[in-house]
Amino acid sequence: MSVALILLSLAALCLGSFGWLWLCAGLRREGWRGTIGRLAVQVSALCLIYGILRGQPMSGLFIAMFPPLAVIPVVQLVPFGLFAGQVLAAAAPYAGAVLVVFLALGRLRVWAPGAAGLTLLVAGVIFGEGISRVAMCEAAAAQGFASFQRNGLMWSLANAPQEFQFDLHARAEAGGQVLGWSYSEMGWYVVPAGAAQNVGSGAMTDCDQPS
Repeated sequence: MSVALILLSLAALCLGSFGWLWLCAGLRREGWRGTIGRLAVQVSALCLIYGILRGQPMSGLFIAMFPPLAVIPVVQLVPFGLFAGQVLAAAAPYAGAVLVVFLALGRLRVWAPGAAGLTLLVAGVIFGEGISRVAMCEAAAAQGFASFQRNGLMWSLANAPQEFQFDLHARAEAGGQVLGWSYSEMGWYVVPAGAAQNVGSGAMTDCDQPS
């Protein structure tokens, strides 16, 4: 990438950020300016909260200053679409209920998107933890084992889609092999023998015991 293109991209980003801040500055105004300002603030707040939930507050703050950049982390999560779809299906009814309530509350109507989005994020984390554990246990049962080490969903949110040599979403030993968990495949895979002795995970999970 040429220096000119980099400078042009930075200039466009700065102009976009200033433009977005101008939109947010209309928060206390009346009419269309105030409505757009309140909607812009909600979008930025959701970007920041998403970044915090992923353990990346600085990234969340950066994206909150220019929300179109949110396309980057969204694209990064595309390989995990199967898991994300299950989480979304579980959380969506609650977000929808909050949306309907806020839309019926007159002057609070303008805050409906933000309230629904926040509910979707929080409910997604809550339900995602259970969905993750159930999926791991079902796949483990199919391969004949019931215990494994597992990092919580918050850890996975902070680290996916990066790859680490020494930490896995979950780690199991079965049939003389070390297995790792893949959210993209929603299943266990064999860790290469050369790396197996070096990888670890979180707390021990026993699928035969209630969570």
